[in-house]
Amino acid sequence: MSNRLMIPVGYFGDFLTRGNVLPFASTAVLAVCGVFSFKRKLRSAHHKAKLLTYMTPVTHDGQPVDWDDLQFWTRALERRGGWKKASPDEAIDFHLGVGTEQRGGRIRRYAGPVRKQFHNKQLLFRRLTQGGVPCIPETCFSSDEFLTASQQTPGVVWFFKKAEESRGRGVFPFRQLSDIPASDLAEEGVFQREVPNMMLFPNGCKFDLRVLSFFGPGRQSHVYDTFFIRTTNAQFQSGNLDREVQCTNLSLGGTVYPWAGEGQPLPQYELVRQNIFTAVSQVMVAMRQYLPSDRMHYFGFDFMLDRDMKPWLLEINSTPHLINSNAAGDVDRMLDDFLENVLEPQLASQTSKYDYTVNPSKWQKVFCDLDVS
Repeated sequence: MSNRLMIPVGYFGDFLTRGNVLPFASTAVLAVCGVFSFKRKLRSAHHKAKLLTYMTPVTHDGQPVDWDDLQFWTRALERRGGWKKASPDEAIDFHLGVGTEQRGGRIRRYAGPVRKQFHNKQLLFRRLTQGGVPCIPETCFSSDEFLTASQQTPGVVWFFKKAEESRGRGVFPFRQLSDIPASDLAEEGVFQREVPNMMLFPNGCKFDLRVLSFFGPGRQSHVYDTFFIRTTNAQFQSGNLDREVQCTNLSLGGTVYPWAGEGQPLPQYELVRQNIFTAVSQVMVAMRQYLPSDRMHYFGFDFMLDRDMKPWLLEINSTPHLINSNAAGDVDRMLDDFLENVLEPQLASQTSKYDYTVNPSKWQKVFCDLDVS
């Protein structure tokens, strides 16, 4: 019998032992009926009252780390209601959890070593290359490999990407190794050829697509099917190696356009959507040995399109910044959708036997392999 029934039934039983059955029989019946009515309301009122959030940022050298634009998450959780912030001594790492006084569970984000498998470009692209993932540009892992490959493609622009850098730092467009500062070339990184048959934005600028994806718990992934087009700050010129011409990261300038359907700003949305779902699934298969069964993570995939609308993976961000994509409230809507239709049902399944109604969502499940050990 559940705890919700124990109070009125116990109260009723107390009167029975005193011999006061008749005066209180009608009251007891009403009380029991009220309990079942309350139970039905709990079923329909969703499960937000059970949810907790532990949102204290991870610290480094005593300073808080800006993880996933914390203010966006905090705002979204406040809008949803039923979430609260844990005390600092509980917040060892960012995690989202569900619990009651009697029982509870939580889903933590991926630990550092797992995040590194995605964030570190050497580790990521080596694994994807070994796995035969077809959505990655030609990639070399040493300067010697590059020299051999570049002989087959003279005049083509390549990019040296430092393994651990993000947000546009550590990316160098080049044709010859001498174009890269020696101190940067000495660091760990990858050499990637420019996307073949590259598509340009209608204004003549290079662009990429920021695709938001949620991995876990276990071997499943969701993709948000509003994509964020990010253009460079200057029109493309094939002979120009300037970063503002060649690099699409918004830290270097540029503009964001949300893309959620057919028509402007680009054609063939449905084709690109399906191709991106396939690409994320291929990455998931190649990386699945690193995916813990009891954790989750939120990633930003960066893709570039060729003229056949094939997506090419440039990198995966384990701490994607959201602020530049929210001019029209798209990020706020994305997080509301994420909490209601992806995360909260995942958490509720840990503590509840009820099935909750899921509203139509723009988060699409693109991979699920929960039965494979």
